[in-house]
Amino acid sequence: MEFSPALVYDAVAALIIVICAAAGANKGFVKMMVMFFGYIICFAAALFISRAAAPKLYDGYLKEPITSAIEKEITEASVSIKEKIRSIIAEYGYNADNSEIDDFIDRVNSTENGDIADEILKYIPENSKTGLTKEEINAKLKELTNIVVPRILPSADEDTGDKLLRSVLGEPAEAAAYVEENFIRYEAVYLLRSLLFFVIFGAAMTIVRRLSRASSAVKKIPLVGTANTVLGGAAGLIEAGLYLALLTALLRIIIGLSGNIIPFVNTETIDNTVFYRYIYYFSLS
Repeated sequence: MEFSPALVYDAVAALIIVICAAAGANKGFVKMMVMFFGYIICFAAALFISRAAAPKLYDGYLKEPITSAIEKEITEASVSIKEKIRSIIAEYGYNADNSEIDDFIDRVNSTENGDIADEILKYIPENSKTGLTKEEINAKLKELTNIVVPRILPSADEDTGDKLLRSVLGEPAEAAAYVEENFIRYEAVYLLRSLLFFVIFGAAMTIVRRLSRASSAVKKIPLVGTANTVLGGAAGLIEAGLYLALLTALLRIIIGLSGNIIPFVNTETIDNTVFYRYIYYFSLS
């Protein structure tokens, strides 16, 4: 007898049904319900608590040390920043001393919406500006973003990079606060929230598993234990239906995206199945 790929679909569907029904009967209806509702409650509780607690934990315990570390790095890099600005200006014919660089930085900080390249052009002699464009200066200014917090700054877009550069040129504390708020806070809170979710969910599920084990005592009660087993098997069939629905949805996506041309993963193969085709084409409408 020639092997038919369609039989694989029938075999997998039958295996899912048998395993889920047997597991449900073995666990019992009460235990399955405890686990089912336990999952839902634990998931909802972990999601709610982690979302509410993560920002507070971050602000209370992580924000200050992170901001301080950034401020220290910016302070140490301030000399390199000034030297880079001086080298940009000197490259086009003017050697500015420290007081002039400080004056330049003060003027940049006082012009919130001004163009930093325009400020630099004011320090470059007219006879050195031939062919010079603001784009060239801005390209050099972007190199400054690699001086402070190298991992974060290259990801900034052009507008954010300009704001960040202004912040770095200001007071180290203000610059650190800007970097923390715009580049670190969101990712840090998100990671902390994810960590809290898994910790809370895992701890809560430990309690649910203990309750589910305790519910196994129902099996020992005459008549009630039998009903618990039968209903558990029925609940297992419902669980199998959910797994088959997920499998079917996945197959429909694959077949739809592939244009129904993948060997053995197409409607022609499914049409040749004995009973899985009824699951695949089942519709509540």
